[in-house]
Amino acid sequence: MTLAEEMAVTVEADPEHRQELISAALAVGQWLADEGRPGRWDCIETDAALRVMALPDEQQESGFLLALTGLIGFEALRGYLPTVPERRTLLQIEVLARNPVITRYAANTAAQLQSWSA
Repeated sequence: MTLAEEMAVTVEADPEHRQELISAALAVGQWLADEGRPGRWDCIETDAALRVMALPDEQQESGFLLALTGLIGFEALRGYLPTVPERRTLLQIEVLARNPVITRYAANTAAQLQSWSA
């Protein structure tokens, strides 16, 4: 949740977007804890987390993937998360996203992380 709060403040997110960031962070945090990897954002398996969450529609799934892409990119580019596993997660999101905007966002963020780690 700290990750979501930091990003929300930095990007001056409105209350709705702030809540989306927090919800995504809490959902991933819960999934990681359930998998026995609490706090290990370098171990996210996006497809498995989505299956467990069982979001009811494409709009909610897209909202989650958009928020997750932002959270991962934000923290990895700030140097708080390792770029190699986070890039892997972003590439998973690129494949899973059905919204072309999110697909491009994940791909562009992954490319940016690759250039930073090269």
